[in-house]
Amino acid sequence: MLERVAIASSALCLLAACGGAGNSVKTGGVEYDTSLPEAAEPGQERDAPEISRGIGVPGGVVVLWPRIVQPRSDSAAPDAPTRAAAAQLQKRIAGLVARELPGVPVDMRPEPERVCPRSGCAGASVGVLLSRSGRGGCVALALVSGSGTSPARLIPWAGMVRLDNATVPFREPPESQVHVKDNVDCDKIEVAALAHDAEVVAAIRTALGK
Repeated sequence: MLERVAIASSALCLLAACGGAGNSVKTGGVEYDTSLPEAAEPGQERDAPEISRGIGVPGGVVVLWPRIVQPRSDSAAPDAPTRAAAAQLQKRIAGLVARELPGVPVDMRPEPERVCPRSGCAGASVGVLLSRSGRGGCVALALVSGSGTSPARLIPWAGMVRLDNATVPFREPPESQVHVKDNVDCDKIEVAALAHDAEVVAAIRTALGK
């Protein structure tokens, strides 16, 4: 089912760790949580489960757990099918690196490790922005960064989107730059991503300086 939706940083719930003392807003009659758990105080960051415990190695790739966004009214946390779709996309990224860039070390991080530490990762990092509507529709973008605190490049992967900017500063919410035009069926999102695998691989090559 296709659905027109718009994503803005002030109108989405980052459900990997919602439920903190964040702000909330209403857009189109729907309430969203705007808290960003990875923006913790420096002394608290080591305890934030969203922070990657692995930073990879120079010349390698850290494949982060996807960022999942959905309306707060849908549920308190991503449901099993949404998390399964996220896991499929993460594995697909790791598989693309192994197939297209043989010999490049890959560190695939477990749920919910979806962001590099404040000092960045030692290698390039690749995440996924997975946006789920309330009616079974999804959109996915690959988030590709170089080492350290490099900005993330947004690569549309499944579904149709319009980007305000093709990059976002390190650790800034990428959804602030994304406007979803058409979703794809969440159950078929990996198949929908096939058509744009080449763009994702090309961005990873650039991030690695290849």
